[in-house]
Amino acid sequence: MDIRRRTFRFFPACAFLVVLCLQSCRRDAALERALASAGDNRRELEGVLLHYKDDSLKQAAARFLIANMPYHFYEEEFYALPGGGRYRPRLTDFPREEACNAHLDSLARAGRMGERHRYKDIRTLDSAFLVRNIDLAFEAWRKPWARQVPFPVFCRYILPYRISREYPSGLRKEMMDRFIPLLDSSGVSSPLEACSLLNKRLATVMRYKKNSLPFYPTIEETYAWGGARCEGLCDLGLFVMRAAGIPVVMDRTLWTRMDWGHNWGAVWHEGRFHSFAPGEQLPGEYLPVLNSRGHLRPAKVYRSHFEPCPASGSGEVPDDGYGTWLKSPLLEDVSMEYLDRPVDVRVSTDRIREFAHASG
Repeated sequence: MDIRRRTFRFFPACAFLVVLCLQSCRRDAALERALASAGDNRRELEGVLLHYKDDSLKQAAARFLIANMPYHFYEEEFYALPGGGRYRPRLTDFPREEACNAHLDSLARAGRMGERHRYKDIRTLDSAFLVRNIDLAFEAWRKPWARQVPFPVFCRYILPYRISREYPSGLRKEMMDRFIPLLDSSGVSSPLEACSLLNKRLATVMRYKKNSLPFYPTIEETYAWGGARCEGLCDLGLFVMRAAGIPVVMDRTLWTRMDWGHNWGAVWHEGRFHSFAPGEQLPGEYLPVLNSRGHLRPAKVYRSHFEPCPASGSGEVPDDGYGTWLKSPLLEDVSMEYLDRPVDVRVSTDRIREFAHASG
């Protein structure tokens, strides 16, 4: 009987170890693929791993970032000037959209054309940038409202240095210095409380503002100008949240009754996500907005991760010639978190008779 009991205990333990080994092998393979794709930047990335050789937790964080960097890129956008110069208008120079439009029209009349150059994170971000980001993220993770955040959640929703496809920002320390004292003095003790309080403050820092600049906004531009469209607001708002040690992620949809789409945030708290609009609606307030206004009710909602979602397998998506961001392996379908009640679908009886006649 004792032998049988020991055997029953032995097999689950072995199975658990096998699963851990398989996961470790996959992570090692992903890291090696990333390093192999880094080109001349490989030495910089290996320098990060070497820097944390005596800190297993920070090295694990570095491995997570580097393994997933091949999925991320940024773009330098500017107007080309004679002689090879580059010019990017500063939004702070144009307090009104009309003035910005007039300036852009003058550039067009002068024959100035916008250019866009894409760069991969894995080939360009250096060791100093990554080490600084990792150290600051761990510093924020020690805060009372972040102590309950598990390491895997920390890696996914606090550690990453980018939110979307914005130009990598060096403002993490500045955001920490400005906004963490607010949370320290308030006594908040959970990610949800911290997110709610900080989002109220963000409402005084930024707001929805249109501009005609044909370039994707940087974190620095949105922060200096005090506004942007929804994606720019999300980039800045979630960047500030992560800098403060709050686990957040971007959710997005394509409107079914309007052009374009929309982006907002979600904060992790006790294993669940709570939606909010950066600088606008607080957690718990935004979901009713989406569910109560017919023209805003999304057909699908996707969560944008730093790492590929499990459903995407290896993260490689076959090229079928059809380009859409919906094919990104970083997107997770989270529609069921939002479509939380039955939807009545009404079809007129006249249409039913037409279909029946056509099929007959």
